[in-house]
Amino acid sequence: LVGSTLQTVIASESLPADLQFKVGALFVTKKGMIYLSDELNHRILCIDPADPLEPIVVGEICPESPEYASRLWDLFVTEDGTIYVAEKEQRRVLAFHPGNVTPIEVLQCAEPLFPIAVLVQDRSLYVSISDKEWSAGGIYEYPIPPELQIE
Repeated sequence: LVGSTLQTVIASESLPADLQFKVGALFVTKKGMIYLSDELNHRILCIDPADPLEPIVVGEICPESPEYASRLWDLFVTEDGTIYVAEKEQRRVLAFHPGNVTPIEVLQCAEPLFPIAVLVQDRSLYVSISDKEWSAGGIYEYPIPPELQIE
């Protein structure tokens, strides 16, 4: 909102067909970069508000089979550009490191639980987990291992 008026930043239908999206989750960095999960194509897009007509694919969940189900439920982007994603259908948390569109699995939830929200603070990943009836769950802390330094 700008005052009491909605202002369009980007409209999916104004983009070429291969860049159109259906927003599942949204995150805006301190620098104003917009990250969103695209439910249509199982990917993460980054949009620079200065050039909203050129979204960049920064992460993709590649289906292993035609029956593959994926739902990117929530996402969080750290200051170094690492993207953490709560992926509901496969019950896991994924991380996309800058420059790599392929995720790594950070956490796998035990059946029937799935992650619904992720947040990173300092060197900890906080994950909100629930079951399908929303009757069980909690918030869990996962210490993020330090980056491997290769000399």
